[in-house]
Amino acid sequence: VNQSEDRAQLCAISNPTAIPVQTVFLSGNRLLVLSDTGYAAVYDLTGQELFRYPYGDRRLVAAEVGDTYIAMVFGSSAQENSVLVTVDHDLQPMGQLSVEGTPSSLAATAKGVYLLVGQEVLAFTPAAALQDELLAEDKTYGLVWGGQPLLVTATGAQPLAQMLDPAAVSSPSATPATISGEPPSQ
Repeated sequence: VNQSEDRAQLCAISNPTAIPVQTVFLSGNRLLVLSDTGYAAVYDLTGQELFRYPYGDRRLVAAEVGDTYIAMVFGSSAQENSVLVTVDHDLQPMGQLSVEGTPSSLAATAKGVYLLVGQEVLAFTPAAALQDELLAEDKTYGLVWGGQPLLVTATGAQPLAQMLDPAAVSSPSATPATISGEPPSQ
């Protein structure tokens, strides 16, 4: 891990049995390393492992790091079911839930986790409890962040914040302009 200003090495971390797929700096000068197989780990800036979450025989297929937790999806395209696991930043389990199908997109917010599975958006609390479901009428492309989670479809972008926060519907700041596939008029 290199420091960006002068490229000086902060620490060296090695895991010969897995490929790191995501690294994120957490508060308290800690580094989260998510690997494809094996485990997730949090290190201090000397490279000392502080916390570990073992995957068992599961393969990580998607992950998002929220403000207070990490959402991980385990499975593969060959499996019919996936598993959503949430852990805190010390990698202590918060929740786990089996999901039918393989999510094509994942988004994590302070309020919870959104998974896109086929034409359906599933909204979960940070403890992985199902909160709401939404069936999209148009072809779906993915979940993106636009000041709030948005479902991108063939006809535009649909705000999703109300799935986990009903108050978001009445908030003017929670209703962004519609994104459509047509170019803006000149």
